[in-house]
Amino acid sequence: MAFVAGLATPTALDVVPDGCIDIYWTGGGLQIAGPNTEVVTLTMPSAARLAGVRFHPGVAGRWLGLPATELVNRHQPLDEVWDRRIVDELSDRLAH
Repeated sequence: MAFVAGLATPTALDVVPDGCIDIYWTGGGLQIAGPNTEVVTLTMPSAARLAGVRFHPGVAGRWLGLPATELVNRHQPLDEVWDRRIVDELSDRLAH
């Protein structure tokens, strides 16, 4: 599942626990949101353009090459868990 949105002002988004891992692009880079055990509120900058992919439980860990348990309750830049060159290339493609 992919999502796209444009935000006119800084916006707080609640991420609710659903067992999924999300990779999303904010216009400034790729981020990863691990499976949450509690609601996490993220603030997106104004004029952010968002695009993302949601992985159902049990799928993203194999694709990323690490167990999903290492991502529980973590929201961080994707290049902290994946090869920076690949992440930079994907981010550049999304920017265009």
